[in-house]
Amino acid sequence: MTTSPPPVSYDPIQGWAGLTDHRRARIEVPTGSRSGPLAGLLADSGVKLLQPVVAPLRVDLLRFDAFVIARIVGPESSAPEVAHRIGLLWERSRPASRRRCLFALSPGGGLELDGPAPHRVTDDGDVAVVFPGTHPVRISARRPLDVVLFSFEEDEILPLELNPRSTVLTSSACAVLRAVHAYLQTVLQGSTDARYEQTAALRALTGEMARALTRTAHPAPASQRALDLAAEILDAEHANPELTPDRIAVRLGVSRSTLARAFASRGTTLADELRHRRTRTAHRLLVADPTLPTRALAMRSGFRSVSSLERAVLAVLGRPLSDLRSHHG
Repeated sequence: MTTSPPPVSYDPIQGWAGLTDHRRARIEVPTGSRSGPLAGLLADSGVKLLQPVVAPLRVDLLRFDAFVIARIVGPESSAPEVAHRIGLLWERSRPASRRRCLFALSPGGGLELDGPAPHRVTDDGDVAVVFPGTHPVRISARRPLDVVLFSFEEDEILPLELNPRSTVLTSSACAVLRAVHAYLQTVLQGSTDARYEQTAALRALTGEMARALTRTAHPAPASQRALDLAAEILDAEHANPELTPDRIAVRLGVSRSTLARAFASRGTTLADELRHRRTRTAHRLLVADPTLPTRALAMRSGFRSVSSLERAVLAVLGRPLSDLRSHHG
């Protein structure tokens, strides 16, 4: 039998660190509301409602010790005379809130952020991020109102980090952002059962979503991207004798010297990586069929000549090709 943990309330220093389960809430907010359940729910996260609600809202919330997910949804009507808008102030007066990042996702656009807190917003207003810090920020969203807010402690994404100097936001049409948005919406619709095993699984998945968002907003340096893409080409096409370092550079749209510096930072060269892959392929082919003619072995593993194959085998594997053939024959 699973026992329920004791009630946990917000600690001004540690935040919700003592929360061992997860908490759900759903509030239907009538027009003209500025206080009551909504204000209390927001206050638990250090957020204030800036003006009365002018149209009915539904607010769903899911809280873990280091994560908060909320979805604010307005009425479906798109009549121009209905000004669907909500304004929030994240004061960040609590020490725990200063260690938090916040993503706001609104596929319909309409997000606006203001205030001294470091933040970024896409041109379409469909994605926004607030970075850890001490300054407050005002967050507003307008019709069509359907916003997901995802807040997490910066320690949860280590060794990654979010900082305003290197963050580049992409549109919500990005595949990763669509997947994260779908997950956050789905997890908010779950049951109210907060058993420990469910909390652990949901918390782990939610942490992965935070890291996925961070990677999307903090792209790898150009040199790293070049290395990754070059490695994909090498893995898939090294057995093609026409593949050369120059052709890889052309396909990646970078200079040969740029690619050379990227591989040098890893203590290797593109030519060496290509030769190593071709040699390992030749070795596997020889093990599978020791009777394979040497010329066919060279061509099928990407070498232009038998002599190139023989030199590579000796350099990479430390043994003459003849020794390998006799050993596996």
